[in-house]
Amino acid sequence: MRTSTAVATLALAMALALGAASLAAQAPAVARRGEGPAARSRLWPRERISLDDGWRFRKGDPPGHTASLLYDVRPEVDASTKAQPAAAAKAAPVVLKPWILPTGNPFIADPARRYVRPPGNPGGDVACVKPDFDDRSWQRVTWATDSVRTAGPPAALRLTPDRSLIRADGRDLAFVTVRVVDAQGVLAPRAADSLRFRIEGPGEIVATDNGDPTSFEPFQAPAHRAFNVLCLVVVRARAGQAGTIRLTASGAGLRASVTTIAAAGGRH
Repeated sequence: MRTSTAVATLALAMALALGAASLAAQAPAVARRGEGPAARSRLWPRERISLDDGWRFRKGDPPGHTASLLYDVRPEVDASTKAQPAAAAKAAPVVLKPWILPTGNPFIADPARRYVRPPGNPGGDVACVKPDFDDRSWQRVTWATDSVRTAGPPAALRLTPDRSLIRADGRDLAFVTVRVVDAQGVLAPRAADSLRFRIEGPGEIVATDNGDPTSFEPFQAPAHRAFNVLCLVVVRARAGQAGTIRLTASGAGLRASVTTIAAAGGRH
């Protein structure tokens, strides 16, 4: 799918779809004649097209392009009055609006207010919309995508320190976020598993917490229950002891997770 501008693409696609929309409106008539699903399938085939597949763009119209793919044109306004159309109006180009408006007819109850589709198919002779047009020199567009997944049962832990290097002065802290995830790495909503933490190397656990205001678990304990997926471990290095601090989080039925934090002397 391609065109010289995004607006032209949308307008032309809608215009070319008018014929299909008109035919689709006749589908109930075929059904009333008693033809079965197989016959209707042959007459009205459906195709699933991904809108983010194969798009290419270029700035401006391609060389030699003369056809108009404008949706509509507003009249020019005289600079002195800023209200009335200019006296010397230019010849209006062909616009796609009259071909696009009829697509809304199925939503207009009053037949007298419906639009009539003009004859012809504007834009059909535009080179850049023909199947044999070579658009390899145009820029490919990568569309932003997002997805939502339903989480499975808690299966593993994931540790994320806010930084990987702290001072070995007995005061500098690293805050490690603990997340409970399912087997695919998706956060497990409302997970409240009991977690245990073990530290190795020249460091110590200062506190653990989960943000639950109703919890009576002590902050200084090396174990804590997760609250809505999350838990927090505060780590510091022992004064004057540089090296690698290794924190391990584990829980019953959960795959353990390990993270490391470097402790260095002096400033960093």
